[in-house]
Amino acid sequence: MSKKYSQSRALGAITKASFLANLKNPQAIVFSLVFPLIFVFIFGAFGGGGFTKFKLAVAQNSDTTNELYKALAKQPFINFQKYTDTDLMRTDLEKGKLVGVVGIASVTDSNDTLKSEPHFILNIKSTSASASELSQLKPLLENVANSLEKKLTGNTLQFVTIKTNIYNVREYKQIDFVLPGQIGFSLLFSTLFGIAFTFYNLREQLVLKRFYATPVNRLNILLGIGFSRIFFQLINVLVLITVGHFFLNFTLVHGFLTFVEMVSLSLLLLLLLMGVGL
Repeated sequence: MSKKYSQSRALGAITKASFLANLKNPQAIVFSLVFPLIFVFIFGAFGGGGFTKFKLAVAQNSDTTNELYKALAKQPFINFQKYTDTDLMRTDLEKGKLVGVVGIASVTDSNDTLKSEPHFILNIKSTSASASELSQLKPLLENVANSLEKKLTGNTLQFVTIKTNIYNVREYKQIDFVLPGQIGFSLLFSTLFGIAFTFYNLREQLVLKRFYATPVNRLNILLGIGFSRIFFQLINVLVLITVGHFFLNFTLVHGFLTFVEMVSLSLLLLLLLMGVGL
């Protein structure tokens, strides 16, 4: 009496063979791991510097009709952003998308000699996420103030006072935005494109033809290749997160919990895209 063919063992064998084939495939290694790692290192190492324009928001109660605001608006290094939602403005400020929120108040001096020229107080509210940019911006603002004072009073009066208010927030780094994007790229290539290349190579090497000559269930062939892709890609995700965290200071906000959440979301995305790829 012949022994019954084990579909579960066949599934395991196909999964193992496909996984080993992925490890030996240079294209899979390059596009799923090496290529994202190169981008992560490039942006992580060189992506934090050099503002050409400083993005500033204007506080809602700020005076925008005075000479100081008009002088600032003409500067090529300042880009004023308009916000109708204060919550969105605060979020962008805390994420470092804004250097600061500017408020201009005019105060009339009681001295008769100064009544013709009001005193301006330039308040800049910023966060620790933009501290380096603010340190670059402040001397430029002082130059603008000096030029305006020279134009209006011949530098005989100082009527612009610059005040800064910086509060600490969570630090947002370039790598915090780059690494998740590269993980997404790796998942997308591995599922949508990698599956197609895998089946094409199996067909060219007549492996599929040999599979069909065996009693193995056709669904097990798909599942075996799919499982191998999932295992292979999860290893890539673990490597990307580990390298990003320990070598490029990628921020895991809640530590190990964030790590588990990222891996879980990657697994969910793999399952969704794998259905399209298969």
